[in-house]
Amino acid sequence: LSVSSASLAPKAFVEISISRGVALSSLKRNDEALKEYENALKVAQEEKLPYFVALALFNIADQYLIKKDYKRAESYARNAMTKSEAMEDSWGIAGAKVNLGLALGYQGKTKPGGDLVKESIAFFDKNHAKSDVEMIIGELSQMYEAAGLYKEALEQVRQQQKLSDEIFQSDRAKAVAALQEEFDSEQRKRQIEILAKDNALKDADIKNHRLQHMVALLASLVGILAGCFIYMLYRRSKKLNEQLQEV
Repeated sequence: LSVSSASLAPKAFVEISISRGVALSSLKRNDEALKEYENALKVAQEEKLPYFVALALFNIADQYLIKKDYKRAESYARNAMTKSEAMEDSWGIAGAKVNLGLALGYQGKTKPGGDLVKESIAFFDKNHAKSDVEMIIGELSQMYEAAGLYKEALEQVRQQQKLSDEIFQSDRAKAVAALQEEFDSEQRKRQIEILAKDNALKDADIKNHRLQHMVALLASLVGILAGCFIYMLYRRSKKLNEQLQEV
């Protein structure tokens, strides 16, 4: 935010503000998070950024749910859903339905609220967003528990546990696969290193054989030259002897 500007780079400013709001909410600094979302909403509305308007409204609704201000949560969730519907953003609609359903449920309208949340669960499940489904089911079970509907709450808790186990198994399988890939990669690396060393030894052996061959050739050449020299000396000596005999 220190290098961004709402006037020069409004989209980036809004994105960063919303990210900061999420971080503050995770740190339980809810009032600061709410201010950050409201600031992002204001800039997004001024700059006509509909996607970020809907996203800011969704996060504000979520923040009011945390603060247990369910009337305001309902209002912002409805507004977020309207904006998402105008853009035909199915993911935004599903997210807004979760907040709207929870806000209604905590106000005593458990049937319509629960139905809205279940619609979103079906959407996220269809789109293979298991982590989102697991989290939403947990929120739905808490809503049912707060309403005294313990049977429904228990059913949701069991579903959440089952899905949590599936996610854990999937994550564990992914972790094992990642470790196996890392191990295989190390093994391949070692094999490559050993092969490189083996190739280096073979190259050295070939060079050694070539050197020995060259030495043998040089020795043979030296032997031939020495033989020729000795033969020439012998011929000369023989000729000198013949000349001496004539003298």
